[in-house]
Amino acid sequence: MAAHQPVRLCHVGEGRIGKMRLSLFAKQPQHVQCVAMVEPDRGNALWTAQPRPSYATAPLFETIAQASATVRFDAVWISCPTAHHPAAIAEATKFTRFIYCEKPIALTAEKVRECYALCKEKGVELLCGWMRRFDRGYAALHKQVLDTPITIAAAHLVSKDWPHVPKDFLKSLGSIFQDLMCHDFNLACLFMGEETPVSVEAHGKDTTGIGIWDEASCILEYRGGRYLYLEAARFSDTRKYENYLQVITPTGKVLETGRETDCFTFMERYEAAFSAEVPYFASLVREERVQRKSTPASCALTALLVDLAGKSATSGKRIRLDGMCLDAAPKL
Repeated sequence: MAAHQPVRLCHVGEGRIGKMRLSLFAKQPQHVQCVAMVEPDRGNALWTAQPRPSYATAPLFETIAQASATVRFDAVWISCPTAHHPAAIAEATKFTRFIYCEKPIALTAEKVRECYALCKEKGVELLCGWMRRFDRGYAALHKQVLDTPITIAAAHLVSKDWPHVPKDFLKSLGSIFQDLMCHDFNLACLFMGEETPVSVEAHGKDTTGIGIWDEASCILEYRGGRYLYLEAARFSDTRKYENYLQVITPTGKVLETGRETDCFTFMERYEAAFSAEVPYFASLVREERVQRKSTPASCALTALLVDLAGKSATSGKRIRLDGMCLDAAPKL
């Protein structure tokens, strides 16, 4: 397609994240145009809203197949709940060559690899939306680490929500390792060059008494005595959304990025990164030369670390990964 044309999107999943995505699409008409919305849940407010929000005026369908029979689109963007990602990806491969899926691709490393293998078989480009990789601070520090080059002796990753997540909503989010810390595990994959750690040790804490961990920590040990320490919480003592990374070199020098003093909420912190994903995907669909922001291997490794962290926190034991290899992850 011509470089100046907006990419025609079929958007799948009109829940909380989906509505945020629709609003960002509407702000970038030079890059994308949402021509179809897919929401199988008839209880979703978009099915009954009169009038609909100004950013959600595209025709609404229950399936991608129904949308394809009515509307011509160039690509599919998936924002439905993670448990439904594999099915949505499988359906989308029948109607497009380009799929962008919210993080994570799937809940297990095996399912992640299956999704990428299917897309490779069908000749479909599958991209995963790890929005922190689009953050200018993280991208700049990663470039510095690669270009210098810098050996990472240790690192500290912090993610703390604000405003405080209500108890009822907290129950719907599930594991803190899966919903919040998956971003930190993915950054660990990025900065450590997709190296598999030799051990994972994690702990969870339930401070609300509702049976859900709302605080967690994890230590990733790598060969040569290198460690990454991850900590996360569903609330921030500073009453601001906190998310930053400190990299420690072998000489003790500390390189830091992510502390945004004027960002109080998640969207204030990451709206720019979410927005940057839109022209990036549009460029890929136009088949322009764009460096891929993530790989099948990094997505599979992220899912593995999330799973092992949960198992470690549940058992109270450190889990060793000696000999484990992810080389079977398909290369696209």
